[in-house]
Formats: sequence, C-alpha cells, structure tokens
Amino acid sequence: MSPTSLPRPSGRDKQKKAKRKGKSQDPIRAQFACEMARMNENQCRQQEESAQMFLAMKQERDREQERYETNLIMEDLDKYTPERKRYLRGKQKEILRRNTTRSIFQDDNSSHDYHPSPPPSQDDGYHY
Repeated sequence: MSPTSLPRPSGRDKQKKAKRKGKSQDPIRAQFACEMARMNENQCRQQEESAQMFLAMKQERDREQERYETNLIMEDLDKYTPERKRYLRGKQKEILRRNTTRSIFQDDNSSHDYHPSPPPSQDDGYHY
C-alpha cells in the first residue's frame, strides 16, 4: 500500500477546515480593527478639539473679565478724591465683586430688589 492511498487522519482535516475558516474571517477582523482604530482616532481628535475650544473660551473669558475690571477701575479713578481713597482703602476688591455680579443691562438705579407695580384698578383702565 502506498502512503497516499491511506485515509488521512481526521485531525488534519479539522486543521485544514479551521485554517480555511480563519482565512475567510481574517479580512473581516482586519476591517473591523481598522474601523475601530479610525473611530478611536476620530474620538481622540474631537476630544482634543473640544479641549482646545474650552481653553480658548476660558482665555477669552479671562481677558474679558480683566478688561472689565480695568475699565471699571479707570472709570472709578476719576471719582476718587484723596479723602474717598482713604475711606475706600482695601475695598476695591469688594467693589469689583459687587459690580461684576450685576448684569451689564442694569444701571445703578435698577440694581435694587424688584418690586412689581400694583395692577391697575378696573375703573382707571381704558374705556371704549
């Protein structure tokens, strides 16, 4: 008997089937891995852009705050007399803090508590 006429052991057939199956799955796995890597790169890029945008916004907010404080101090310098400077010594930070909590749309008169006006009486209204 020649060695080729003998049936192959079943273990070798299983190995070949597994090899064929693996070859068919390798491109799918490679494509999946590439897609995952691309998604990861996109996510990292978006996070980096978001962090840069946040930093830029924070820097702009800090510059605006500094500009506001400088303008406020420059406006108030004209009002300060030597007596007032002595009285207000050390209170500049408190003044700045109080003024920064106000809305830019409020003027000095409207910064007090809001009290709604009473509703108009029925007989003082417009008559047709």
